[in-house]
Amino acid sequence: KVDNYSYYFDNKKHEYFHVSINKKWGVVNNNNEIIIPFTYETNECKREFKNNFAAVKVNERWGFVNTKGILVIPTEYEKANDYNGNTFEVRILGKWGVVDLNNKQVIPCIYENLEYLGNEFYAVEKNSKWGIIDSKNNLVCEFIYEKMGKDPDSHTIRILRDDKNKINVEVKLNGKTFWINEECRCISGCK
Repeated sequence: KVDNYSYYFDNKKHEYFHVSINKKWGVVNNNNEIIIPFTYETNECKREFKNNFAAVKVNERWGFVNTKGILVIPTEYEKANDYNGNTFEVRILGKWGVVDLNNKQVIPCIYENLEYLGNEFYAVEKNSKWGIIDSKNNLVCEFIYEKMGKDPDSHTIRILRDDKNKINVEVKLNGKTFWINEECRCISGCK
């Protein structure tokens, strides 16, 4: 018996639907085949597939399943963000990091906040200061910024791409807001 259902994962193709049976959530396709088994906590497996993976929650812990319903990252994390390329953003013991498809930390879980910027760069917060690292945890921009600018509508970091597809990020330092590029050079609002 179906208790409840939610919207499709994919609004264009209408391929996947969230469905609840006995207060456990799973995913079925439009042929009524079970894609993700009904084992996930109510309303917690409602994230759409991104690059064929979705975050799921069991016993207050997060992991990731693929579109075949296989748990590829075990449900052992306090939080989990979207899949980016071939890595997953996860939080354990209150700190964020990045794991690969083998659940190996490629960026250690040492950051207060972490957000993927694109082009293999991450905005990270450590000791209440923001900086930028690359996908190998190499420091790109020092931890000196009071914040990486948040978009008031989406609560995500404000990013612009230039005509060469380089990342530009809004930052705040000494109470002043300006834009830097992925080489940490000020490009707008510098004076």
